[in-house]
This record gives sequence, C-alpha cells and structure tokens, in this order.
Amino acid sequence: MLNCGWERMRALRPELNMNGRYVPLSRLVEQFPVKILGSEVSRRFNNTLPFLFKVLSIGEPLSIQAHPNKEQAVTLFERDPVHYPDSNHKPEIAVALDHLTALVGLKPIDDILYTLEKYPEFVHFLGRGFVSRWMKVLPLPVDRHAGHIKTLIVEILHQSEKRSDDLARILTELYQRLCQQIRDLDNAEKLFVKLWNTYRHGDVGLVFVFLLQIMNLNAGDAIFLRAGLPHAYVSGNIIECMANSDNVVRVGLTPKYKDVQTLADIIDCDPAPLTVLSDKGMKCAFYETPVDDFDLEKIRLGSQKIVTKNRPEILLITEGEIKLTWRQEGPHSASFGRGQSVFIPACLDEYGLEGIPEATVFRASTPEAI
Repeated sequence: MLNCGWERMRALRPELNMNGRYVPLSRLVEQFPVKILGSEVSRRFNNTLPFLFKVLSIGEPLSIQAHPNKEQAVTLFERDPVHYPDSNHKPEIAVALDHLTALVGLKPIDDILYTLEKYPEFVHFLGRGFVSRWMKVLPLPVDRHAGHIKTLIVEILHQSEKRSDDLARILTELYQRLCQQIRDLDNAEKLFVKLWNTYRHGDVGLVFVFLLQIMNLNAGDAIFLRAGLPHAYVSGNIIECMANSDNVVRVGLTPKYKDVQTLADIIDCDPAPLTVLSDKGMKCAFYETPVDDFDLEKIRLGSQKIVTKNRPEILLITEGEIKLTWRQEGPHSASFGRGQSVFIPACLDEYGLEGIPEATVFRASTPEAI
C-alpha cells in the first residue's frame, strides 16, 4: 500500500493533520473519503480507492493466472472468501519500462493444431481418442473457435488435476527430448526448459507455455488484460495499474493455491490478436482502457498545470526529478525523484508539475463517469 507522508505533501487542510507521521493511504480514505477520493468517486466506489498502482521488476516468470469479471467475483467471494477476498473484478494494464515478455491469451486454433503435432507427448497425455474427436470437427467457423479451444483447454485442466503423476512423466519425456535436439530451441521451448526443474512435478503451467501467445513489448508499449484472459509475465520491468482487488485465479507456475475448476469456468479462450497500446514515441501518451476504475497517462515534462477534476491521482516518477506546486492556504511546493510516488487527493483542484529540467511521470487516476 502506498503511504502518504503528511509533511511531504500538504495538500489537505490543517484539520486533517496527521502530526507528521506516515500513515497508510487506506486510513486516510477511511477517515476522509470525500476529501481524499472526491464526491463522485467516493459514491461510485463505496468509499474505496478504485485502483492499485505499482512497479514490477520481473526476475522470474510469474504464475499463469486469470481474473474474474464482476459477476464472477461476487460468486467467488460468497463461495470462498479465503482465496477470493473481495467481490470486485481485476482488469489491469501493463506498460513496459524497458521491455516486457509475457504469455497472454490462447493461440489461434491452427497454431494449437501445430503444437499438438509438434509435441506428441501432449496427445499421449490427453489420449488419442479425445484428440481425434476434437480435431475431427475442424475446420469450424471463426465464431466457434473460442468455444472449441475451450473444450481442449478444460480437458487439459481437468486431466492435469486427476493425473498429475502422468503429467509429470510426459513433461519429463518432453524435457529430455528437447535437451537432445540439435536444432535451436524456439522461445516457448527455451522457457519450458528453464522452468522444468522447478515445476516438473505435474504443474500444468508447463503445458500452457506452449498454448499461450508470447508477446514482446518495447519501452512505452502496453497491453490491457480483460477478465478471464490467461496470462503470465515472463521478464521485464513494467508499470502496472489495475482495479482494486486481490482476486487471482492461478493455474500454474506457482506453489500457491491453484483453482483448476474456477479457471475452467472463467477462462477466455478467444484467440483474437491483442491490441498493443503504444506511446508512439510521443512525450505524452494516454493509455485508453474500457473500464471505469482507472486510466493511465505517461507525461514527459517540461512543465504544465494539472486539473484534478475532483478525482484522486497517483504520480510515479520513473525518470528525472519533479517539482510539485499547489495553493491551499498559501503556496506550497515539494520535489520528488525517480522511484518516488505522490498521492494527490481529490480536494486539491489543481497543481503545477515541473520537470527539473525534464522528467517522466506516470499518472493514474479514475475516469469521469460516463
């Protein structure tokens, strides 16, 4: 949780003084929801900050996971509040600071067919009878591809849960075969070999390494992850902004709790290509998302005046240094450098933002209600 240092940021009125102590942002929101969030955001999101904002430095691949939509989140929270601790959805956006390699979304159906041909170990695990029946109805109209892919994915998930020892055996066979290859391994094979020693004991995530699309993003590029979309961040340094939720449905590449049945229920198997959002080399870029919990902007400063529109904001400085100026019972200013973040409460109508001499700032906020 981001902390709000009262002496570092004096945007609020004196009667909210925290005696110079750092306090959790959640406590400020709880005590002063309208001043911190603004009347509209406070009402729309039940006195809760709508988004989470963070930096991830990905040294090892993160778990393969998906997030429920709002309706699914309500059901999961009622059924299993230990593993699904709130009733909110968790769409998110990831922006590459230097690069991002990620597994995101299922491959198109033709690529999945090629995968089954190239790696007969998976056919042996599923059974030739099932695979033959699955392939027999192809080709299909494009609007039926997602449903047919889901049939295969759900079978893989359920079989991996029932026959983890068999899965471990075929993963070992595939690992040994790849290690004996004379040809260069492709990216999915290299990742599989890298992860095999850690997850070889029947982790279905090693199968998904071959079924998910590998995306490589350059600095400034971003991807939006909708509900149900399976994904795993593999490497890179990123900015991540998401709806305020801890609902994660994990299936593989993790020692944490895995929920195969729930993933089978919520997984989005649409193989349509994902849109890469780019800053196009511009000094300022707005990463548009289809949700009302958050929006994200990259600003390369100079200097400018920012109007908050009675909504909360978080600024994160990734390059250089900024000077923040505002007026509330007199002029105030504070400076912040690379790696620091600043929370701007909604009660501050406007503020000045100046790079010293230049800086790059990511600005997260909540869109105006449509």
